[in-house]
Amino acid sequence: MKSINTNTLILVSSLLLINASSAAQPKRALARTARPGHFTTAAVKESGERGGALSPTTEDPARFSAAGNEAFGACMRLWNAHRWDEARAAMLAFSAAHPADPWRGESDLHVACYHKFRGEHTEAEAILARLAEEQRGNPVGRKALVRLSRVYFDTRRPAAARAVLHELLSRDPTENEKTYALNWLLHNNRAEQFARAALRHVDAGKGRDVVNHQRHFAGRDQVAVVADDFLGG
Repeated sequence: MKSINTNTLILVSSLLLINASSAAQPKRALARTARPGHFTTAAVKESGERGGALSPTTEDPARFSAAGNEAFGACMRLWNAHRWDEARAAMLAFSAAHPADPWRGESDLHVACYHKFRGEHTEAEAILARLAEEQRGNPVGRKALVRLSRVYFDTRRPAAARAVLHELLSRDPTENEKTYALNWLLHNNRAEQFARAALRHVDAGKGRDVVNHQRHFAGRDQVAVVADDFLGG
C-alpha cells in the first residue's frame, strides 16, 4: 500500500476546512442575484458593477424603505446584466418616484455613467456636476468628481480636470480616491506639457519631429490642431 505524502494530507485537510467554513456561512442575498423581496440595504450596497460597493447618501436606517431597496435593487439587476438601455430607463423612473431615497444619488450616478460610456459628455457632465455639488458631504459627491474629471480630460479641458481632482483631494478621499486623483493629476499635467511642447515644435517648424517621436499623428498640421484643441485654443 502506498503511503500518502504529508503535504498532500495537509492540502486535502485545508480544502475540507475551507469548504466546511463556507457551508457554515449564511448566504447573502446580493442584489445582482437576489429574488424580489430579498433586496436588503446590505444587499444593494454590495451590488455594484464588478463587485464594487454602492454608496447611499445617508446611513440613517430610518431613511431606507423596503420599497426603495426593492426598486433600486431591480435597477441594479438590469445594470449588472448589461441591459444598459433598460437600466437607464429604470433608474430615471426610480429617481422620479423616489426623489428623497438614499439610493437616488447612485441612481443618477449610473445614468451619468451610461451617457459617459456612450460619449454623450454634455449629458454626463450636467448630472455629475450637479451631484458633485449636491452631495458634497458623502461618497456620492466624491464619486461624481472622479467621473467628472474623466469627462473633462476626455473633452480636452485639462484645467477643469485639474480643478476637479484638487477638489476631490480636499474632500477627505478614501485611499483609492486619493491614489486616483494623484495619478490623474500627473497624467493630466504630462498630457498638457506634451500639447504645449507640440505647439512649440510646430511654431519652430519641427512638427515632423513630434510626429515621429509620438507616432500619434499623421502630419504637422494635425499636431497643431490636436494640441491647440487639447489646450482649449
